[in-house]
Amino acid sequence: MAMAGGDSVGAGIRGCSTLHLGLRVDGGRGTPAPFAPPQRLVVVGFYRYVRNPMYVGFAVGWIGLWVVFGHANPRVIAAVAAVALGVHLFVVLYEEPTLRKKFGTDYEEYCRNVRRWWPGVRGWDKS
Repeated sequence: MAMAGGDSVGAGIRGCSTLHLGLRVDGGRGTPAPFAPPQRLVVVGFYRYVRNPMYVGFAVGWIGLWVVFGHANPRVIAAVAAVALGVHLFVVLYEEPTLRKKFGTDYEEYCRNVRRWWPGVRGWDKS
């Protein structure tokens, strides 16, 4: 059976985001490990278009699976909506304040120029 377009796109976004995370961290002189975090904000790859590309890629992948296999019942939809709300609250209440505290005005500028969930058409370059 051929892979659905949405699932392929979601897998691609997740994979590329993970690869770009390495570039983002390395360019920031640190690692993804909590004991050696990046020292400066580096925005490359999909992070130039959307602030949370791994979450977006995961969601696109799941939507693609639903399109191909169907069978989305109300309980599953309610559970997914609850998880999506939980992820949103985690990002808004924990991740973003932590990044604002760590990276200051660089992160503020990034937030003003790159959307949280919906990718922009043009990638942002801090010039």
